[in-house]
Amino acid sequence: MNKSRILMLLLVSIIGCHLASAELLAQSVRVPYKNLDGQRESIRLQQGDQVSIQFVSGRKAPQGITGEIKEISLQRGKFIKLSTAEGDQIVFLDAIRSIEKSDDVDSPMKDVKDVPAPKVEKEDAKSPEATASSEKNTADQPADLSKKGMFVLRLTGMVGEEFRPEEIEEIVAQADARGPGQVIVLEINSGGGSVAEGMKIRDVILDACKRHRMVAWIEYAVSCASWTALCCDEIVFKKGGYTGGITIMNGRTTAPEATVIWWIGELQQLLRKKNRPAAWALPFVLEDSYLSATKDPDTGSIEWFTDQEQTGEMMFSEPGKNLYFDYENGVEWNLAVGVAQNEEELAELLKIGDWEPAGTGRKLNTDMVEAKKRVNSEAQELQYELQNAGNGISGINKRIKVYKRFLVIMRQYPNIAANSLGMNPKYAKKRIEEMIEDLEWQKRQMR
Repeated sequence: MNKSRILMLLLVSIIGCHLASAELLAQSVRVPYKNLDGQRESIRLQQGDQVSIQFVSGRKAPQGITGEIKEISLQRGKFIKLSTAEGDQIVFLDAIRSIEKSDDVDSPMKDVKDVPAPKVEKEDAKSPEATASSEKNTADQPADLSKKGMFVLRLTGMVGEEFRPEEIEEIVAQADARGPGQVIVLEINSGGGSVAEGMKIRDVILDACKRHRMVAWIEYAVSCASWTALCCDEIVFKKGGYTGGITIMNGRTTAPEATVIWWIGELQQLLRKKNRPAAWALPFVLEDSYLSATKDPDTGSIEWFTDQEQTGEMMFSEPGKNLYFDYENGVEWNLAVGVAQNEEELAELLKIGDWEPAGTGRKLNTDMVEAKKRVNSEAQELQYELQNAGNGISGINKRIKVYKRFLVIMRQYPNIAANSLGMNPKYAKKRIEEMIEDLEWQKRQMR
């Protein structure tokens, strides 16, 4: 075969690959996967479809992800690339257990029961980016130490990932540098997360309470985010805000009875320490209990009832419903001291006196949100490399290199890195080190 014919065949092959790729983007293709029962199924998908995907990772229960399809690969790698609220995500076809198409994919919080969607009024609020920029300008100015510093740390996302004790420690350190008696505000918008991280957060906040005034400013705080709020001296809501449902789960199921009892005890102890009713603990955690209350119209004193026989005028919890407070009944029944939409209203409500914005709390939050996006994006690429490393010494070397990179990421962002691998953060580092040792052993056997 002469050189010109070879070049012509190569050109035809390249053009054909590009056309095939374009066809995958422009037309629907049938995507195969195995359902939870191991049966083969398939669905027609194309670029731009809104989908909800259930997939498995390691030994964890199936996880969910929603987004818009950006790319479908049915060749090497076999994956779907989604554009999600947290950035681009890759899901490999062999991990998928269900795919649903929808023009309006359900919210990830659809399984939260008896909780209204938050309707937080935003007219007075600045964007996190604008506020972070104004924080930088403020940080460049000398502090007026005759005024109280209000250090606002925004906490969003999953407790243990972008919502971490490290950022709370940092904002406390900034307040310490200014002197005791500062006001530290934790502006919370989170559906909860790791109980282990919640315990660390408790210790950081309770220590800070010895020197500063700690305030939770709730937009939306559920589960371990609600626990975080209860660690603070005072609670303030934003309009439309709510909090509660401090459950403890093991994957997608309720934790063992002994763990639940321990958690209720920890919550009772925290409530007593902050002069809040210990009777809240059981209905916060379990949805099989009663809680009602009666308020004296003259004195404002409140009596709480925890049994069905003796009920108060206001029912807060009953079987099938965990305890939640919204921004209205939370103030009326003494969980919160009031409602504030911006820092000026917050300072007035708390009677701070002369004050000024201080610290870089919102920038700490935006930095962590961006860090999580970067880590998740890199983790997807590393997972792809693992899936396609191949056999032989070359493939083993690639896997070792990938796992070592995960260890580097884990030093700074242990929970994000572990969760991206479907591992328990408590044991992930040790498990990865063991996998590297196994791969090194395999390599030695092949020589």
